[in-house]
Amino acid sequence: MDESCAIEVKIAIRDSHICLFELAAVTDPARSGFSFHRYLFLEQPGLVLVVLVREKFLEGRFGRMNQTVFWSFAIVALFVWLVFRPFATAPWKILGLIALLVVVQPLTVVALKASSQAHPLKYDYVLQAVDQALGLTAFQIARLFTEWDRRALLGIYELLSGAMIAWYGIHLVIRGGQPRKLFYSYLITFTVGGFLYGVVPAMGPRYAFGAAFPMGHPNVAPLLARLDGYPNAMPSLHVATALLLVLFNGGKRWLLSIALLFLAGTVAATLALEHYVVDLVVAVPFACFAVEMAYARVIGAIKYLGLVFVWLGLIRFASPELLHHPWALRFLAVFSVSLGVRAVAVQWMVSRMGSMSEHVSL
Repeated sequence: MDESCAIEVKIAIRDSHICLFELAAVTDPARSGFSFHRYLFLEQPGLVLVVLVREKFLEGRFGRMNQTVFWSFAIVALFVWLVFRPFATAPWKILGLIALLVVVQPLTVVALKASSQAHPLKYDYVLQAVDQALGLTAFQIARLFTEWDRRALLGIYELLSGAMIAWYGIHLVIRGGQPRKLFYSYLITFTVGGFLYGVVPAMGPRYAFGAAFPMGHPNVAPLLARLDGYPNAMPSLHVATALLLVLFNGGKRWLLSIALLFLAGTVAATLALEHYVVDLVVAVPFACFAVEMAYARVIGAIKYLGLVFVWLGLIRFASPELLHHPWALRFLAVFSVSLGVRAVAVQWMVSRMGSMSEHVSL
């Protein structure tokens, strides 16, 4: 493709509307290049996709457009899979999970709006004070990232649904995969997590402190404040879900490596964009609880959920005492995170052992 054609493609893509299921119907506002663009999408769709992604990335808008591109091509890929493997069940199960997420999303928004109205007083100032007592705050971490870093982290943050579906699909096809247990873990995480949002309702520093985040240095009294916004901070379900992917490593080193990288990116993204440090700490035992429940290991599940409620109870009912004893607070945080590290190690070993994994508690 010569340089003039490449320039025309870039201009057309920047000013065009892309129909997800009718990729040939692409026109620019001036209606000047319909046949040319139609030919490109019909004959060279891969080239157009590459140019599209490159242009949006250079414009700093990749995080906003990758969801549309990803889901469109993911669905097309699943139907291509069915063309070559018409009796395969995995594509239909993956499509079912995608459909479930599509249905749940508007319901989640409705539930969060209702929760915001039911809990007008938020614990954001209390959580900020807890972070300060821990000696590490989201403000301190978020200031480490440049604007470009935050755009990249936003892309990671928004890839959670895609990562969930991809991990489920991998477990459907790998030997020794646990797709059903993984699916149960998803359900438990988001169902129970939704209820936990109401125990310590908080929005996150970006919404509670506005323009002061992340460059400000807030020193607020640890009191409830009337704030308008969705209470979906405590615990961080993003980090909990990313940890689920680590725990469901299938005994494969490459899966564990990918999951750990995604977890690290998610931790950075949540602190740079949405959450308090303590939100992430509480997410660790919560993720372990979801795995234990998925495997019907009730004793282990009670242990981890009990630790989650210890955190929530202390923050809600005994925050002054908690803040007056920072070393006890830090010990509890280190203990909670260490339980997650131990759970990953145990799950790795039992995954390598195969069938015994369902009977070994984390």
